[in-house]
Amino acid sequence: MSGAAWTEEAPYCWMPATAAQRAALDSEADILFFGGSAGSLKTETMLMDAVQEYRNPNLRAILFRSSFSEMTDIIDKTRRLYTPLGGVFVGSPRWKWSFPSGAAIRLAYMKTDDDVWKYLGPRYSFIGFDESTLHS
Repeated sequence: MSGAAWTEEAPYCWMPATAAQRAALDSEADILFFGGSAGSLKTETMLMDAVQEYRNPNLRAILFRSSFSEMTDIIDKTRRLYTPLGGVFVGSPRWKWSFPSGAAIRLAYMKTDDDVWKYLGPRYSFIGFDESTLHS
């Protein structure tokens, strides 16, 4: 990715805003923790990390918050970030972004540790936790 335009055919070009954001997005780590104060682009970094392979039909990502009421911020941000990439959002009950390639990103919540059982079964190539300090 390296901050370059993701589509040659569209004028849309998203760029990392900070060196920390660029380093996180360029990381090849299997598990990555990205922290900082309010406004340090943590959520946007996770959203853009999840969508890096939007042209891959096998991309299956899931992004968690601790409650669904907190998801409105993510929905607003994904509309700005994913729509220019051809993403189409379907709200309730799916809460999922689909891309022309067949790639998919699901929005979900995990309020308690027991909620993990709701998400077993499907294979995910990307799992993201926004506000991970709220999860055990």
